[in-house]
Amino acid sequence: MRDPVSNFIDLVGSHFPRPKFPTEDAEAVWMASWVRTLGHYDPAALAKAADIIVRTRDRKKDGAFFPVPKDVIQACEDAKRNIAMRPLALLAGNKPPSGFSPERHKLALDLMGTDMGRQAFAGQWHGQLYAFCYANARLPSPSEVADLKANARAFDRDLAALERGEIDAGPDLDVKRLAKLGRHVAARREKIAKAIGDGS
Repeated sequence: MRDPVSNFIDLVGSHFPRPKFPTEDAEAVWMASWVRTLGHYDPAALAKAADIIVRTRDRKKDGAFFPVPKDVIQACEDAKRNIAMRPLALLAGNKPPSGFSPERHKLALDLMGTDMGRQAFAGQWHGQLYAFCYANARLPSPSEVADLKANARAFDRDLAALERGEIDAGPDLDVKRLAKLGRHVAARREKIAKAIGDGS
């Protein structure tokens, strides 16, 4: 399996060519400098940074060749922030609108008693379905269902990563507080399940 820095260089280099080197030793020095510069970044951050560069780098403004270290480091830092903030966005997406409407709550519970609700319980995306029904006063369309399922998978994955301390949030995000919020959202999901029974 190739190392993440080499994968990064190959992906970016397929769109913005690497320099031409007079000797293999010169190329090895260039590669070693990138390993020193990027080796401490998580593989997911490097992959995201490569995607950012490929999507946003302007050949006329930024140059048609491999980006300079400053631009690459900026993309990596942006990628780190993006990855760290994703759980926050997912948790926010699972919250119902502020305030509480008994009427909307009752309608959402009624909608959860449908075939779709039973499917949501079976697939463990009933929390997302409830939040959708509460916010929109209807069941989701097939494309919206796909989004809810993906959100449920991402929520569970990111909450587990938060609990294991694997999210590198930086100074702007309190990971413990975010994990606590995640547990609250997960507990609310089970409270919804209890309110409806077992979903059958």
